[in-house]
Amino acid sequence: MAAAARDRGIETQVFFGRPSDQMSEVDAAALTIDAGKDGVRVRPVFDPRLHAKILGWDDDSVVITSQNWLSSDPGYDSPLNEIGVFLKGGRVAENVITTFLNSQRM
Repeated sequence: MAAAARDRGIETQVFFGRPSDQMSEVDAAALTIDAGKDGVRVRPVFDPRLHAKILGWDDDSVVITSQNWLSSDPGYDSPLNEIGVFLKGGRVAENVITTFLNSQRM
């Protein structure tokens, strides 16, 4: 994301509901500042409470999942512990992201 924002001017945003137990609020603030230097906006969202992970990379393609892409692996013994959907169609990602942005209080 940082490279896309910095090198190509692509708008990138990351939202989080609360830092994990391993990350303090000071660490989250530092991460927000560092990401901002590369053009990535990192923003807390307090309402509604977040759990889903949403990734949209153009107006028409979006993935919505419960999978923590960078921090967990469901493993081969229980591959159905996470669920997700890939949607592709006329402006579906734009609609999902707009609905999300309009539904929150930050």
